[in-house]
Amino acid sequence: MEIAQHDNLIREALFAGLRLVEGIDRADFQARYRVDPVGFRPEICTKLRQNKLVTITPERLALTHRGLLVSNAIFLQLF
Repeated sequence: MEIAQHDNLIREALFAGLRLVEGIDRADFQARYRVDPVGFRPEICTKLRQNKLVTITPERLALTHRGLLVSNAIFLQLF
């Protein structure tokens, strides 16, 4: 698979997973796409965490309530 195709699949999975209240299971995501969802765009995840828009635990990446309210803007940053 081309790198660009693989990156697009990751972006789509991030978009779909972050739409869920429970967010993304990091281990499942890594097993499927060979990259940790936080590691795909670490600088953006760090910024979002600092702004309290996402929660990052060893198990999950999820939008906070505040993050859900501005999710479309967050998704634009990930793309």
